[in-house]
Amino acid sequence: MNKGPIHLPIRDAAVRQAWRDCARHTLLVAGAFVVCIGVIMLASVLGTKTEDLLAAPRLEAMKQQLASNTTSESLKASIRREDEQSRTRFFRSRAFLQHGGWLLIGGVAVLIASAKFVVDFSAKPYIPTGNAPAERAFDRRAKFVVAVSAIVVAAALLSLRLPTVRGISFASIKAESNAALVPTINSAKSQSATEAAWPGFRGRDNLAIAQGNYPLSWDSGTGKGIAWKTAVPLPGHGSPVVSGNRVFLTGGTEERREAWGFDANSGKLLWTTRVGASGSGGLLLPQDTGWAPSTPACDSQHVFAIFPTGELICLDLDGKPVWNKNLGPLKNQYGHACSLLTHGGLLYVQLDQGQAKDNLSAIYSFDCATGKQLWKVNRPVANSWSTPAIISTKSGEQLVTAAEPWTIAYDAKTGAELWRAKGISGEVVPSITFANDTLCVATEQSLLAMRVDGRGDVTGTHMKSLDAETLPDIVSPLAIDNRLLLASSGGTLAWVDAATGTTIWSKEFEGGFRASPIALGKRIYIIDHEGTTHVIEAADAFHELSASKLGQQVFATPAFADGKIFIRGVTDLFCVDGHSQGTSTAEAQR
Repeated sequence: MNKGPIHLPIRDAAVRQAWRDCARHTLLVAGAFVVCIGVIMLASVLGTKTEDLLAAPRLEAMKQQLASNTTSESLKASIRREDEQSRTRFFRSRAFLQHGGWLLIGGVAVLIASAKFVVDFSAKPYIPTGNAPAERAFDRRAKFVVAVSAIVVAAALLSLRLPTVRGISFASIKAESNAALVPTINSAKSQSATEAAWPGFRGRDNLAIAQGNYPLSWDSGTGKGIAWKTAVPLPGHGSPVVSGNRVFLTGGTEERREAWGFDANSGKLLWTTRVGASGSGGLLLPQDTGWAPSTPACDSQHVFAIFPTGELICLDLDGKPVWNKNLGPLKNQYGHACSLLTHGGLLYVQLDQGQAKDNLSAIYSFDCATGKQLWKVNRPVANSWSTPAIISTKSGEQLVTAAEPWTIAYDAKTGAELWRAKGISGEVVPSITFANDTLCVATEQSLLAMRVDGRGDVTGTHMKSLDAETLPDIVSPLAIDNRLLLASSGGTLAWVDAATGTTIWSKEFEGGFRASPIALGKRIYIIDHEGTTHVIEAADAFHELSASKLGQQVFATPAFADGKIFIRGVTDLFCVDGHSQGTSTAEAQR
């Protein structure tokens, strides 16, 4: 059998020569096409990476400037322009990579096919021919095919430089860029349109981390450092949250529950919104919990509040109701006190009730804008008062919860359970803390450390129990590198090795602790029950940098936003600002 080249049945030598030339030209065009595509793809990838590395620091620096100069329209325009340009580069690069690979494969296929034709038409014909007219027509068709191929290649090359992406317009990019301009200095990450300056209990994602420049000390007696204080209409233990130039709080009694919006610059009470019906709904709550123990949450457009009655409400930033739900009645021996959590346009509500055997506990995810329930996951745990947190891991974002007896991590988007570890004992009030890929859970009876890269039940493989002398009953722990700060309601503050639980130092304070500590670089801010804010150094030797008295008791954790610290006392809301020289009092407006 002849295994040589397969000769096409074209008998005229001149026509064969024309086809051979056609194949050679196509080979050259295809080769040039493949080289151009490869070079452009390589340049696009390398160029985009370089531009992104340069643009990110510039954009972040401008956002930091905006946080301290929120009225600068030129700076806002520069941020929009830089943001739009970086998004444009990103979308162009992504569009190229999506179809550039297919064009490259197509070019290689044409290259191989044309090379094959060159080889075939270069072989000598084995049958002479004389049918010139038909073969000349064939020659014209071949030239036409080459011309069309060249046009297609040119169009493909041109399309690679066009900045259009299917489903994305530059108008939408600009709109998204404008919406993303929420001035904040509390996160190292770039802020999206759904984020606020201090969106919930212990700040962003419930991780107790503040960033920026904040005062070290103040004096409520002389008014030094106190920008303003405003009377709070009703009692409550929920902490302040901040979005834009608004500060939000909740309060309540057996007869009524309310949410409030204050002006962050003046302390003026801008609005009051009544939540739910009057009366207790048959609940009996201890005074220590009260009728508004949960910290509200907010994003750039909404504020959310929940009460022990099970009433959940979403308001716009002007206090107008957007949507509401009633998740009660809630079976909780001390009353529901878990705080709300917002992240990425979602609202998370942890409702742990009864005993584990009762199967009453669950966690919900709602769409912030519409209130639509996205998912609900039942939880095999007893009632708790701990607030969930979002942690970033190598495998993605995890929604982490703690309640007796399980620490459980869920996929933050879908609610799918990722892992669980058993070992929590006692009443679970403190939230988790997270640093160096290690998560710690503390209660008045247990201190647990666990890795977050497992799947399924990781009790025996990823968790260990630490033996610490001081354990927190109310205050959430704080992890900094490989150290833990633990505070008890009795007044003990302990600096602990996160790997062993060994106490490095401890300090007794006259006032116990109810508010949780916040980390600001190497400083730690923690307020005792009598209202004194202690700023200590995060170091292996105790060093108190300052102690500032507020003049009234404090249960709530402070909020840090735009260089100001907002502290809720038992009767007043305070704004601490290092640039303030005296105190102004804003009258509570009902």
